[in-house]
Amino acid sequence: MAMRLSVLLVLTCILVTWPVPADACSCSFGTGDLVTDLREARDGSDAVFLGRVVSVARSGGPLGIFGRGFGEAAFDVIERFKGPVGSKLMLPSGTGAGPCEFPFVPGEEYLVYASEDEGRLVAILCSRTRPISRGDIELDWLRTGRLPPVPVALQRETVQCPTCDLDTVTSTLVGLPPGNACNLGLQDPEAAIALREGRPFWTGGYYNHDNPSRTTAVGLSRELRPFELIQTGPSGTDEKCRKRVSLRWCERLEASSDPQARPELQCVNPGPEQELCDETKSRTAIWEPKERLQAAQCSWFSPDKPHCALQKELQPLAEDAPASPLLRCSPMYWTDTRHRCRVSPGSSAP
Repeated sequence: MAMRLSVLLVLTCILVTWPVPADACSCSFGTGDLVTDLREARDGSDAVFLGRVVSVARSGGPLGIFGRGFGEAAFDVIERFKGPVGSKLMLPSGTGAGPCEFPFVPGEEYLVYASEDEGRLVAILCSRTRPISRGDIELDWLRTGRLPPVPVALQRETVQCPTCDLDTVTSTLVGLPPGNACNLGLQDPEAAIALREGRPFWTGGYYNHDNPSRTTAVGLSRELRPFELIQTGPSGTDEKCRKRVSLRWCERLEASSDPQARPELQCVNPGPEQELCDETKSRTAIWEPKERLQAAQCSWFSPDKPHCALQKELQPLAEDAPASPLLRCSPMYWTDTRHRCRVSPGSSAP
């Protein structure tokens, strides 16, 4: 089901820049210490288990911001670690009875940290509940009590490339100044008006859940030629300097005739695809000297793949300080401080 990328990005900006209301989700995002976070998550949960979602039944009730109604996820329990859990159980899913239930997906396996709420188990977004594979080291800790490797130092990757995305490309193609991630061009009703009046414009990107590596946008160029832009990147990653944008000229643009939908413009009879830019071709990356672990503030939702905010200035590691296990961190594409990291048993990056 297609979704407006601009809506997603605006939501992201709201979540980043605005405080969470006290009555929304009662979240605690951890201490930043892996061992403490693991123990507090287990001790603070009424049930912990590994399970596979068999199905998610939707009630057809009011929709949440991502289009989910009330839901119930049916689980086959694979392994129980704590609490009153049988071989099968039901958990709320999506927007459910409150704002914070975890949105489960049929067919996926999850490590679930659940708490009792009004006599039933509930897993919320701010718990350690997450999709998981059988080899995850958090499972080994729950089974044996053996703690995962805790890094003692970090090493960051510095990545650079000329920016290639829908916003920068359309600034030349359409003649509009580049904006930012929270203002991706005209909304659809305005775009339909611009199309009727024959003015250059472009829409925000359309995002498809079935192919998260691909977003598209349409519009009229400076020369009033209808076009479609396609932005791609490796599926499931948010690495910096991995995006590519290509162009297809269209015979025409047509607005959706569905009266229940917001106006959406479609590219009719697109021509061959032309590459406009590719960040991977100009990408340069170096590994900086090892640093003190204190330079990172991490969220350990995965015990070997945390997300970390790094200080802008490097914090050199003393020559005689231990450097293994090492936390290796690569920047995310939308920020200079947030990094996707992983714990390496070795003491150097490749």
